[in-house]
Amino acid sequence: MSFAEFLLEKGVVSPEDLLRCVDYRRWLLPFIGTLAVNRGTMNAVQVLQVVERCENERRHFGDVAIELGYLDEAQVQELLAEQAAAHESFTSCLVKLGVLTRVQAEDLESEYQAQEKVRTAV
Repeated sequence: MSFAEFLLEKGVVSPEDLLRCVDYRRWLLPFIGTLAVNRGTMNAVQVLQVVERCENERRHFGDVAIELGYLDEAQVQELLAEQAAAHESFTSCLVKLGVLTRVQAEDLESEYQAQEKVRTAV
């Protein structure tokens, strides 16, 4: 069971709260093209070219950037890792949106982890 499912089952969040959190986290997620420009591995024109192809062909940014020769696989993996590291935790998001207090979130996380520990030990 995921933490989100746990929260729903306990009735402490609504499906709408979870969707708001998903949207909020997506909004905060740094764009890989922006990270590449910040690192100096791509320029803005290159990023726009990649984005245009991604939208037209429904492909991932990294795949197109590699195909166009702007990035290599290792650079894409580094950018994806940087993006993941900047990702806001689900719990933190719920606190920032006012769905849970920090204390509630910490208590619920502890309860969930204890439950998962018991569940996986069986």
